[in-house]
Amino acid sequence: MYKNVQASVQLHEQNRQQPRGNYDSDRAAYYAALNAVNRDASDLSAWLEYFTEGVLLSLSKVKERALQLSLEKRKRNAKGQIALSERQMRIIEHIQSTGRITSGEIQKMFGISRQATHTELKNLMELDIIEQKGAGKSTYYVMK
Repeated sequence: MYKNVQASVQLHEQNRQQPRGNYDSDRAAYYAALNAVNRDASDLSAWLEYFTEGVLLSLSKVKERALQLSLEKRKRNAKGQIALSERQMRIIEHIQSTGRITSGEIQKMFGISRQATHTELKNLMELDIIEQKGAGKSTYYVMK
């Protein structure tokens, strides 16, 4: 019995110092909590503490993710609906189908100047739709 109580106290101290998250990620702690149960006295205290700490950590992660999604939704709603030109829609469609686009591809696609291409790309970046990757001749654009 002394060993079970001692193991229970050690497990409780470990859990306080290093809270466990997912039960799958730390199998050793999971089985240590199960083995700390005093079957003779039906003492589930160590297991219940381990389990409730895991539930608390899981709920905290869910809360954090829900707040993050809520913030992202508010940002999108604050921007409202975006009106895009035909060119901008075709640029976005191209990026979605190929994963990226270059200014040279846009110039060929529409038969427009480098300056007009730059204006289209600048507007899409200001709308926070695309982002620039690379520099110089290796510059390309992807969805943000």
